[in-house]
Amino acid sequence: RGVLQGLCNIRDTLGVTIGIVTHEMYVIKSICEHVSIMKDGQLIDHFAIVPQGLNVNEEQYIEDLRSIAAVKNNG
Repeated sequence: RGVLQGLCNIRDTLGVTIGIVTHEMYVIKSICEHVSIMKDGQLIDHFAIVPQGLNVNEEQYIEDLRSIAAVKNNG
């Protein structure tokens, strides 16, 4: 988590955008302001994270992201 805090400090101090590719939901919840969801190499969604709108339960959050990906891919 020290690396994540360091990235946050760089982002906040320098005002830069940092791109991260991860499957780790705690990383997304910890430092991301926007999320892009990809499936099979294709961008299927992009949205801003509104902290007060996230589910507290990590498993539910992961399922929410998977549901969004499934709907976008099938729609």
